[in-house]
Amino acid sequence: MCSTPTSYVIEQLLKQGRGGVVVNLASMLGLVAVSNNIAYSASKGGVVNMTRAAGTMYAKEGIRVNAVANAPVPAQRPLEPEGTLFVCLSLWRFALVRRCSE
Repeated sequence: MCSTPTSYVIEQLLKQGRGGVVVNLASMLGLVAVSNNIAYSASKGGVVNMTRAAGTMYAKEGIRVNAVANAPVPAQRPLEPEGTLFVCLSLWRFALVRRCSE
């Protein structure tokens, strides 16, 4: 495996010999292509696929590798006052865990 934080964690888990869990931070933009942010989509796609590969590779050693992919959620109301440049963007915002669990 290449030199990534995930590989160092897996190396330590293998030394300990008790299995474990690795959680990577991905994004929904790693699962779908977005034309205005190609580099970000490509890098997060790499995180998603590295997670899949590592999960498959180390499952027999009792190591689970997962990723959390954040995504925008619709807002109840615009977050910016009308007439500002950000009105169209405020209809979608990133959610906090507290909001998703309600």
